[in-house]
Amino acid sequence: MPNYFFDVRSSDGTVVPDTKGETLTDIIAARTEARQCAYELAVSEYRRTGVVDGRKVEIVSETGKLLDDVRVRDSVIKDKV
Repeated sequence: MPNYFFDVRSSDGTVVPDTKGETLTDIIAARTEARQCAYELAVSEYRRTGVVDGRKVEIVSETGKLLDDVRVRDSVIKDKV
């Protein structure tokens, strides 16, 4: 099974790399994990500041290739925060 990394990119381009990664069955499972990570970031930021910023969670392959990304603000339905 492949290993996927979930880097967090801020709106100014700064990247916090995922140095551990996760072994998942496929890209579909990786997208689900990225959405969950983005949701947790959104909830935490909203509770702390009252806003959800422009960060995104990037799904990166073992070889460093960007496979997909999930915007943090897209992961939240406002009435569920």
